[in-house]
Amino acid sequence: MYSRCKYLSTLQRRLSTSKQETQPLAVYLFHRHGDRAPSKSILCTDDTAGRSSESAFWSSRLVSPSSGTPKFSFADANACFPVWKYAGLSSPSDPSSSRYTPVSSDHCTFTGDPSSHTGDFLDVHNMPYGYLTKVGMEGMVGVGERIGELYGRDWEVKCYSTNYLRTVLSAQGVLTGFLGPLSPSQDPIKVVVRDQSQDILNAYDRDPELMRSLVIQAYNKTDFKEKDKVATQEIARPIKEHIGGVDGGVKGGDIEGRVDWIHLADHFVCRGRHGLGLTTMEGKEDQTDEVREAEKEMEKYEDIVKEHLVWRFGKWFGEKELLNQVGGPMIREVAQSVGKGGELAVGVVGKGGTKKFNVYSCHDVSLLGILYALKADVVERDKMYWPDYGSWISFEVWDDGIKIRLNGEGVKIEEGDESGKVGWGEWEKIARKNKARPS
Repeated sequence: MYSRCKYLSTLQRRLSTSKQETQPLAVYLFHRHGDRAPSKSILCTDDTAGRSSESAFWSSRLVSPSSGTPKFSFADANACFPVWKYAGLSSPSDPSSSRYTPVSSDHCTFTGDPSSHTGDFLDVHNMPYGYLTKVGMEGMVGVGERIGELYGRDWEVKCYSTNYLRTVLSAQGVLTGFLGPLSPSQDPIKVVVRDQSQDILNAYDRDPELMRSLVIQAYNKTDFKEKDKVATQEIARPIKEHIGGVDGGVKGGDIEGRVDWIHLADHFVCRGRHGLGLTTMEGKEDQTDEVREAEKEMEKYEDIVKEHLVWRFGKWFGEKELLNQVGGPMIREVAQSVGKGGELAVGVVGKGGTKKFNVYSCHDVSLLGILYALKADVVERDKMYWPDYGSWISFEVWDDGIKIRLNGEGVKIEEGDESGKVGWGEWEKIARKNKARPS
């Protein structure tokens, strides 16, 4: 079973040993998935040839067993970091029990048939849209390498993911970079996808009806509706002259449907990262003067679209119950795992005295939920902040409290100091605010 798992290198062992004296007692790390294709096409909604061309482009960018990447082996990852999912029985919160079963190692096979994707992941029904790219996988391995450099590798690691193929693969990429191939004497580290009802990482999947009602409540407030209406006319309508999918329609005319600001921001981000134009599938050398002018016009809206998207989420997360549903469960997981300040040994020490390191593979909105719940300085002062692909937040447990990092750097929060350190008294306040008082 472990024939594909190689021995840890001497260098990795030295790195682990050198950091033991300065390691935290435990780490809880939440990361966004890697670079992906856009969730849907909003460019060529009324152009069959264009749709086919765009689909072919993104298909060529996806990570798959046949294409691979220099730093990631599907065979090694599936042997060392197998995916386990809830089997639908009772007590779904215990991933060590037989109620969780392995997903077969071909779960990463890419075809156009959703039924070929073992495990019923939520993002495999519109290939190639929403899939992790080769760039994304290489980036996640790099994230894992940086985590290993910061924390060393001598940990009892557990890993959890949302029910998306891109987050599962991203988790395997992070573990590959973080730990390297495991030795034959080591047990595989499971990437566990919890039951939907127990998913702390994505509130919208855990309870879609509740989240829909909470978002509608926030949207129906007068100030939100008024600003959103202005943005629709002043931002989305001009963009619709160039891309019809802004509201699910065709180019030009009034906005007739709902503007999906996430998909619109996605359009700019994904195409920009892969060198595509914003209004066409044509290469720059083939563009007419008219197309070049349209490209310049569209470029003006990139930051404006992003700023409005960030504003919308800022308003939503200003609603206490909505924020508690998104960010609260993740903070609660940390608080309940750590225990109270005086009971640390019970909460964070694993088998044989090893220290715990939990990895959670999730989404941009998951990280935003944590940052807003903590009142992090980065979202309080930066109206353009949005967590990039591969961004991560870590909660480090120390004798005197919790240190919070964003991408390896200490992040100031309301109850903490400039370095991101929060004493146990302040941590208790944070836990209570998020309905997460340690038991």
